[in-house]
Amino acid sequence: MSAQSRSVAAPLLALQDVHCVLGGQPILAGLNLQVNGGERVGVIGPNGAGKTTLFQVISGLRPLHAGSVWLNGRRIDRLPPHHIARAGVGRSFQSPQVFGRLSVADNLRCALLAQTGGNWLRRLARDTALEQDTARWLHALQLQALAQVSAQHIDYASLRALELGLALMRKRQAAPSFLTPLGEQVGEPTLGALMRKRQAAPSFLIPHGEQVGEPTLGALMRKRRAAPSFLTPLGGRVGEPTLGALSSKAPLLLLDEPTAGMSRAQAGHMLDLIEQVCQDSTLLLIEHDLDAVFRLASRVIVLHQGRVLADGTPQDIRADARVQAIYLGLAP
Repeated sequence: MSAQSRSVAAPLLALQDVHCVLGGQPILAGLNLQVNGGERVGVIGPNGAGKTTLFQVISGLRPLHAGSVWLNGRRIDRLPPHHIARAGVGRSFQSPQVFGRLSVADNLRCALLAQTGGNWLRRLARDTALEQDTARWLHALQLQALAQVSAQHIDYASLRALELGLALMRKRQAAPSFLTPLGEQVGEPTLGALMRKRQAAPSFLIPHGEQVGEPTLGALMRKRRAAPSFLTPLGGRVGEPTLGALSSKAPLLLLDEPTAGMSRAQAGHMLDLIEQVCQDSTLLLIEHDLDAVFRLASRVIVLHQGRVLADGTPQDIRADARVQAIYLGLAP
C-alpha cells in the first residue's frame, strides 16, 4: 500500500491477498476484504470457511503465509498481538476471556486501569473517578447486581456481557456517550483494598483454572503492559492477549459469535446490548444466527473456502443464489 493510496480515504481495515495455511490446508486463500470506519459488517459462511481464522489473523494470533493486513493505513500483520490491540483492535472470543477469580467490578477496574497513566496502586486506593467509571460500566452492561460476584460464578449471558464491556473499554478523557452519570457507586473495591495492604496479589487472585505462585496481578499492574503468558483467562487460552486486547481503545471491534449458546431471549438481550454500547465502534461480527447478523449488520460478507464469495447488503445476501446453495449444501 503506497503512501499515496493511504492518503486517499483509506478504509479502517484492509486485508490484501491474505493466505493462511494450517496443517498443509489453505484456510484463507487470497482473501481481500475492506471495512470502512463506522460500518457494521457481518461475516457468515459454513463451518471451515475461515471465519475465526480471519479474526485470528487480524488480531495477530495467527501468522500470514502471504498478503498483508492494514489498520488506518498502517500495516499491522507484522506486529505482536498486544501492539495490534493498542493500535485499536478490540475482540471477544468464542470462549469468553475474563479473569474468573476476580469480581465483575474488578474485571472492569482492571480494564480501566490498563489505559491510565500513573501509579496503579495509588489509583486503586484513592481515585473516586475510577469507581464512578466502574459504576457507569456496570450500569451500561446491566451487571450492577453482580458487581461483587466472581466472574467464574455468573451465568453465561452475563459473562458474555462482561466480555463485551471489556472489549469496548477505551482510553478516554470523557465517558462514552452511552455512559450516563449515576448517583450510586459500587461498594468497597475489593481489589483496591487488597492492593493497599500488599504489593503482590494474594494467591487466590489467579485467573480461573490456574494456581501459580508468581504474583501475577501485582506484576501486571506495576508494568502496565500486556498480560504475561502465564495469566490464563477464563477459558484456558494461555498466551493470548487479555488485558491488552480487551481494554484497548477499540475503533474496530471483532465479535466472535456473541450469541452462541444462548436462549432466544438471552440472544435478543445481547443484541440489544450490542446495539446500545457499540454506538461509536466499527463492528466486524461473526455469527451463525443469520437473523442476528441481518439485524445488526448493514453489510454482510460471505466466506467460502477461504475467499469472499459475496459482499452486499442483507437484502442482497438473502437473494444471492450462490449463498442459498451453500447453506442448502448444494454448492460444488
